[in-house]
Amino acid sequence: MRADLAGWAAVRASLGLGGAVVTTAADAARAISDTLATVKAKYLQWLGLPGEGDRASVRREIEGLVARIDAMARSASFNGVNLLVIPDVPAPPPAQPPDFASLIGSSAGSGSQTFTVDAGPVAAPVVLDLDLLPPNDVVEIWQGPVRVAATGRPPASGGAPVDPGLPVNGLQTLVFDYDPGNGTTLELRFNPDGGGSGWVILDLRLDLPGAPPGPPPEPPRFEIMRHPSGASIGVAYRDMTAAGLGLDALGFDDPAAGLAQIDVAVRRAADDAGHFGEGVRKVEAAKAAERAFADGLREGLGALVDADLGAEAARLASLQVRAELSIQSLGIANAMPSALLALFRR
Repeated sequence: MRADLAGWAAVRASLGLGGAVVTTAADAARAISDTLATVKAKYLQWLGLPGEGDRASVRREIEGLVARIDAMARSASFNGVNLLVIPDVPAPPPAQPPDFASLIGSSAGSGSQTFTVDAGPVAAPVVLDLDLLPPNDVVEIWQGPVRVAATGRPPASGGAPVDPGLPVNGLQTLVFDYDPGNGTTLELRFNPDGGGSGWVILDLRLDLPGAPPGPPPEPPRFEIMRHPSGASIGVAYRDMTAAGLGLDALGFDDPAAGLAQIDVAVRRAADDAGHFGEGVRKVEAAKAAERAFADGLREGLGALVDADLGAEAARLASLQVRAELSIQSLGIANAMPSALLALFRR
């Protein structure tokens, strides 16, 4: 129970710091939403002014408000965390087929041998780097019934067939254009006609220019521990900078487009403010639950400790009574000889 209490203490600290981060973001989001209402009012005022001088003055006010919005978003930081600016997340490296990784650096041998691998669903050039020991070895890559690469032969574009491999040695690289439509299974044939010496697979990879296309990544989330088991509250980052709200290039040449930009920003800011407000409510509910659980544990632990103390007190009282009885018994026993002597004196 003491260990559980220590866990809830860690939860309380996490909720305290995390709650302050979310509260800071919620306050800034509301301020940005309020400022956007002023931006829209100023833009409508700018549209209705006839004089260029007045319009220029109001335009500067609008641009200053947009700059203030950007500054508020970028300064809404607590303990080094700013939920209104999405952090730069490095793009994950392109996915390589698992079968390829299993061969790199671990496949070495001599003579004739064949490896079968699944190249996966992504079309890209396949690159095989080898170290062939003297005297000579022949290596070929087959995609189904087609020999698509071989030592001593120039690469063919589009996965076209090549001639049988020639015996070579030293560092070698085989390349071909892989198309999963022709089958995803590749065979790496070492010395298919026998003979040969030693060889090592140094690298086998898809030459991907970038990650394969897919859905856009989810925005990162700020996690706040709400339970000793590790369960957490996740609050997603929202980009409320001028660029994130679409106001970094506010249009003044096309009033209709500029007003549409502001309307989109107003709706987005209102949604973001609600998002962070909901995060604050979740944290407050988690704090209430933490207090209830921790108080219950403390009460239960206190009851157990009190029960133990009571038992010890009873045992001590019993020992004291037994000691008193022992002293009285000794006193009675010591008084018997005196009583007998008193009878003879009479």
